[in-house]
Amino acid sequence: MVYVLYVLDDYREISRPPRKMISAVAHEILESLVAMIAGGSDGRVFKDQDGRPWGEIAGASLAVSISHSRNVIAVVLATQADLGVGIDVEYIDPRRPVAEMAVQIGMPSSAEIGDFYDGWCRYEALFKATGIVDPEQQGRLVEFMEIDLQMPAGFAGKLVVGRG
Repeated sequence: MVYVLYVLDDYREISRPPRKMISAVAHEILESLVAMIAGGSDGRVFKDQDGRPWGEIAGASLAVSISHSRNVIAVVLATQADLGVGIDVEYIDPRRPVAEMAVQIGMPSSAEIGDFYDGWCRYEALFKATGIVDPEQQGRLVEFMEIDLQMPAGFAGKLVVGRG
């Protein structure tokens, strides 16, 4: 598995870049990552019938995951066909209704903001890797390992990888 964490340096020069622009940059990074890992063999990015992106290298479909929040973009590519991957990055916004959102993912409404964002990123990354929405079912997954991403100040991030 290989991942890229990219911070747009010129973000402040653009007043609130549109999500579509950030999403397009994220997809370009993914395409570049697939091409680099393919190393001359056939590599491409495609979307399945549900609109989920995948990488394909030498005929093997490989799981990918993309996340972006403000000026931070994260992309992960599985390097084995039997691996599931998910990634999530979030800007830590103190105005967000953390108490309500925490309960939705099985956390206490009294969760501290840092704990909430850690749990939220885990939930989102596991959802992307497995398609499992129910936080209780996610909690029973033992074949996935989680990795805390080293993030810029004010952001949280999580990567999950496992046999999927």
